[in-house]
Amino acid sequence: MDPVTVIVAALAAGSAAAAREGTPDAVKGAYARLLDGVRERLAGQPGGEMALAKYDADPQAGRALLAEELARVQVGDPLLRLRGQSAYLLNMLGDRSELAILAAEPLVDDCEGLLGADHPDTMTSRSNLAVAYQAAGRIPAAITLFERTLGDCERVLGADHPSTVMSRINLALANRAAGLTAAATTLFQRSLADCERVLGADHPATLMSRSNLAQAYRSAGRTAEAIPLSERTVSDCERVLGASHPDTLMSRRNLAAAYQAAGRTAMATALYQRTLADYQRLLGAGHPDTDAVREDLAALAGKPKRRRRW
Repeated sequence: MDPVTVIVAALAAGSAAAAREGTPDAVKGAYARLLDGVRERLAGQPGGEMALAKYDADPQAGRALLAEELARVQVGDPLLRLRGQSAYLLNMLGDRSELAILAAEPLVDDCEGLLGADHPDTMTSRSNLAVAYQAAGRIPAAITLFERTLGDCERVLGADHPSTVMSRINLALANRAAGLTAAATTLFQRSLADCERVLGADHPATLMSRSNLAQAYRSAGRTAEAIPLSERTVSDCERVLGASHPDTLMSRRNLAAAYQAAGRTAMATALYQRTLADYQRLLGAGHPDTDAVREDLAALAGKPKRRRRW
């Protein structure tokens, strides 16, 4: 896919998501960084600044002119950074995996050819492609690429570099998606130790790693280990991120699932009910995450899942 088409498509999807209520801050931030990158690239270009002004006034109406100006500056410039930001945003959106693949596959080739195989931006582009493969259900391809990225990060950046730590987390998540519970658990254990050592106990990535390990324990039937780790994760998320943060809500949902797996039905029900009320208040009754918690609660009560209408 043409690079300018990718960038403009990512801007369109990001703009629509940013305007919706309940869109995570991480998605809004990824969109803002892409738009800032476009502004920086078109700065000093009279036509570019005019296109940006029109886009700011009406993103849909200004998209075509913005594409023309990006095509103009693309001559002699492969726009690698903007394409990388676009692929990342498309991955963050969660429902644009095929478009993310179309963006990321040629970007990896261009980064390898222009920057070299070991350049940090090249490794990032491979990671973005692996994330897109996983989201599209191409798990074996994702695992292969994550394994290469982790090996490259360890060799080039070192075992304690934040990018290496995140690469190991990504590989663990892909193994979990493939049903490779033992391998995922080992990777999550290493990832949590690395995050605590390199990033600190309260870093968001550390909180995520603790939650991931707790889920891995639950999946393996190790509820005696999953529950205290999940309880600590909820407490830490509430203290560090706040009671209404999306990661805090997800951590409560995971703790409820651990209680359910351990047969502690009353505690699971109470926590699911609290989490459902929070999702309804923050995201709305019809949000997919709200529906998912509602179905968790219904399943716990032995009720059949609702059929969704599309």
